[in-house]
Amino acid sequence: MEKLNLRAVANQYHANEATKARERAAELVKEEILPMLTNAAKAGQYLCKVEVRRSDVFIGDVQEEICKQVQCKISGYGKTFTVHW
Repeated sequence: MEKLNLRAVANQYHANEATKARERAAELVKEEILPMLTNAAKAGQYLCKVEVRRSDVFIGDVQEEICKQVQCKISGYGKTFTVHW
């Protein structure tokens, strides 16, 4: 009988959770953040402060998703950061 690799099982769990968190971040950006940034740009602004209040997403995933969809630069760390365009 072959030994069960519990480390592989745990690693797979964490990989699945990271994938789900990235999907939630992409949804957050699409549904809430992009409209906010678009409205700020339409109002003549060149930057917008973003505060992520959700605890089920990683801030890095949110920032990465914003950069994929918008030509911008992000400054700041933590749950509140600024998007410059």
